[in-house]
Amino acid sequence: MSNKESPNVRQRAGENVKGSKGEKLKSSQETKSPKQKKKDGKPAVATVHAPDSAAGGSFLQKLVKRIIVGAILLSVFAFIVLSDHLYISLLVIVIQGVVFREIISLRFKTEEARASKVPWFRTLNWYFFLVSLVYVYGEPMTHYLRPLLPEKWFGQMIQYHLSLSFTLYCAGFVAFILTLRAGKYKFQFTQSAWTLMTLVMIVAQSSVVILNIFDGLIWFLLPSSLIIFNDIMAFFCGVLFGNKIIKKPFLALSPNKTWEGFIGGGICTVIFAFFFAQLLSQYKWFTCPKQDFSIGQLDCIPDPIFAPAAYHLPAVLGNLLSKSFGGNWETITILPMQLHAVWFGLFASIVAPFGGFFASGLKRAFGIKDFDSIFPGHGGMTDRMDCQLLMGLCVYVHLHSLVKVGGITVASLLHSAAFLPREQQRELYEKLGQMLLGK
Repeated sequence: MSNKESPNVRQRAGENVKGSKGEKLKSSQETKSPKQKKKDGKPAVATVHAPDSAAGGSFLQKLVKRIIVGAILLSVFAFIVLSDHLYISLLVIVIQGVVFREIISLRFKTEEARASKVPWFRTLNWYFFLVSLVYVYGEPMTHYLRPLLPEKWFGQMIQYHLSLSFTLYCAGFVAFILTLRAGKYKFQFTQSAWTLMTLVMIVAQSSVVILNIFDGLIWFLLPSSLIIFNDIMAFFCGVLFGNKIIKKPFLALSPNKTWEGFIGGGICTVIFAFFFAQLLSQYKWFTCPKQDFSIGQLDCIPDPIFAPAAYHLPAVLGNLLSKSFGGNWETITILPMQLHAVWFGLFASIVAPFGGFFASGLKRAFGIKDFDSIFPGHGGMTDRMDCQLLMGLCVYVHLHSLVKVGGITVASLLHSAAFLPREQQRELYEKLGQMLLGK
């Protein structure tokens, strides 16, 4: 509305009412919809609204950008997954570094951080990140790299790994004390606590993901795909059905989330998990464990969870399926892995999204929309990985509690036996022979 129109509009709005009544009348007219104003015979209000087509176009443009960038990310992810375990492991470590940078940067953007310029303080944060990588990944990576290392180097790296990690930690601890400055103690200790919390949540929590990868790529690809699929389906279910069935808000931290999106995305994810697990279980590249970084095709005797098994259905469910689809439904033959996948689908739909809600609360605390802008339409790496961290830990716990009970397999036993001296290998051989003869 131009300045020339303002007096006329105000005059018409309050021509029969004086003072505060006129102001109330004006306010009520400005809040009426165009149809109401036309019915009342009143003139058009001064408030200008963007047309629906423009808003829709803006949403459509954002959606198209999000889809294109998402397709590119999925393509790169698929290419790396099909390449080799080494490259997948390196991808996980790179993601950890990017997420660490994004979360640490939040604190350095505050006014307190800008006012407290402490020498070498940022450097120490990255130093402790590298120390945590050495401690967490040093020994496992050395085992996986054994075919590429001289035997002498391998033995020394295994022997001195813990001592090296402790020495590096002590050096960082002493350096931190030396950087303390009078008047900045509170900021420095608060930032150190923030760094340690970030290392626990990022490095420690997601370090098991690499162990999942070498237990079989299916334990990495399936849960990762479920998080991605749940995010997509929750979005579309929310767009199509959001607030149409359940009017109650879902969560104050994420006002754009709806109950319809949460429930609809969960149902779709569980169904997808059941059938996607069956597809992946057909290929040894996904089901076979790997003991090192050697390049080549995998071959192994499939674990029983990837072989069909018959399960007895409850009588009520069997009768219901027989009436609905005909035939005998006393038993059903599926892969045990599909039942594990259903559990993963439930976790990815019910619990893992709270990793995203945690990230949303963190962003609100610092007044930002996204952690970064490296992925147009998607934000930063943390915006994409917030649910994946919790999901990876769930898979590790589930795998070693319900699948690999005891954590010992023939492959892992042979791999460990290879590190024993010849005398102890011979002793192990004799003990195993005695065990077999005893049975």
